[in-house]
Amino acid sequence: MRCRSAAVLLLAIGLAACSPAPVPSSSASAPATASPGVSTTASPPPGSTPSPAVQASTTWVGDPITVAEAIDHRDHDLDDTELAVAGWAWTPAGSVFCPLVVPSSPAMEHCPDNLTWISDRDPGPQTGPKFVSPAQPAMTLLIRPDTYAQMPLPPQPGKVIVMGHFDDHRANDCPAGQVDDCRRNFIVDAILDPDAPALDRSLIDGRQIEPGTTSRGAPASVVEGATGIPPGADRVLVASPVPGAALASYEPKAAGVDALTSAQDVWLIRYLARTDNRPVVKTVLVADRTDLSAGNVFVVLPSGEVAIQ
Repeated sequence: MRCRSAAVLLLAIGLAACSPAPVPSSSASAPATASPGVSTTASPPPGSTPSPAVQASTTWVGDPITVAEAIDHRDHDLDDTELAVAGWAWTPAGSVFCPLVVPSSPAMEHCPDNLTWISDRDPGPQTGPKFVSPAQPAMTLLIRPDTYAQMPLPPQPGKVIVMGHFDDHRANDCPAGQVDDCRRNFIVDAILDPDAPALDRSLIDGRQIEPGTTSRGAPASVVEGATGIPPGADRVLVASPVPGAALASYEPKAAGVDALTSAQDVWLIRYLARTDNRPVVKTVLVADRTDLSAGNVFVVLPSGEVAIQ
């Protein structure tokens, strides 16, 4: 069952139905692929007991930070800088009751987002049926169908690195009175194995976030043609075709671009880049036609507006 519907019904839905399909975790012995100039290993001093943030390898965006540091960034320096946050995260297994509604924006928190958390301290085993929020510092995680999962979130608290950002460009599509709240929500772009965090390009290129879509091009060639990122580079988060009719659920302002919504399928590409010397996520939309000529490639601006590249 998909999480999009115009109906407002109270249904029992499994959390897995609203979460990204888990991708098998990479071997802990496999090295993380890094961009030039980015270290892949952060070794603790001999004999020390490293925290999750120190123990993990670095990611393309830099060393992981704590949940407390992420919250401080949100409260005092709110922007869309991509962050790698290490901590204890989980989402309950089983079914929960949620109103099946269509949120106006992926940046808007809605059930069951309030049951998915990351915290600095191990909150201990979670026993039902009532969900108990962890002690601070902790924050909720907004996981969407296009979130890359190197490993799935466990039903009991476990160590992970989540890579994501606040101040998502789609916050402007939230109801007027909720835009500020949406800006403060943490959008998860990737769930990474803390022992060997990596954006596995081979798995990302082979992943479809919408079942049954077809494409005229290979993911690596479409990504390189639209962004210049070569095959194998570890900066791609998602490169998957989605139906043009469903594109607005990923990028709301694409609903006003007929060249995209009228296409049978559209490539949704999200990748890491730098703006003002800080890591950010950029989005490109490619109408899946015969080539990457003018009129087929669109960029999503920081405002959320969609423009021809």
